[in-house]
Amino acid sequence: MRAADRDVLAFAHGHILRVLCARWIGEDVSFAARIKLSPASLSVLGWAYGAPAVERWNDTGHLGT
Repeated sequence: MRAADRDVLAFAHGHILRVLCARWIGEDVSFAARIKLSPASLSVLGWAYGAPAVERWNDTGHLGT
């Protein structure tokens, strides 16, 4: 995904997405167990100051609950 020259959309089961987040920010895969992710939530991985960053995580505001 880092090699793409445009935005990338990914959707999958929570386990895989948590691993993706952990690896995106340079953490070991085992770190994914410490990341909460609710069903149907929105998350955005991006860049801050030239380094991989979590821009938004586990946003459920669109669900209206």
